[in-house]
Amino acid sequence: MATQRPTSQPARVDLDLDTYEYERPEPFVFNWHERVISVKDAGELDVFTLARLDSGDPAAFFAACLEREDQNHIAEHPMNGKQFNGLVKAYKRHIGTGENGPFAG
Repeated sequence: MATQRPTSQPARVDLDLDTYEYERPEPFVFNWHERVISVKDAGELDVFTLARLDSGDPAAFFAACLEREDQNHIAEHPMNGKQFNGLVKAYKRHIGTGENGPFAG
C-alpha cells in the first residue's frame, strides 16, 4: 500500500529528493586480462547495493556493478581475493564511500 504525501507542507525542506540531481563523476574503469571494464556509476545503484559493497561478496558486486559481458570475462579469468579487495577499495574511494565516505566502517 502506497503512502500518501501529507497535504500540508512543513515550514522548510532541507533537501528535495524528488528534484535532486548530482554531478556524475568520471567513470571508474579498470583493466583485467587485456579488457577495459567500466563499473556502473554509483548513482545508478540503489542504497542497498551500495551497502553490500562491504560484504566482500564478489558475485553480488559484479552482478550489481558490471555489464553481463564483463561479468563473463571475469568468470573466465578469476581474480584472487587481494585483487578483488583492491578493486572494491579503489571503487569505493572513487565514489566517495571509502575510508572517509558516508559508509565508512
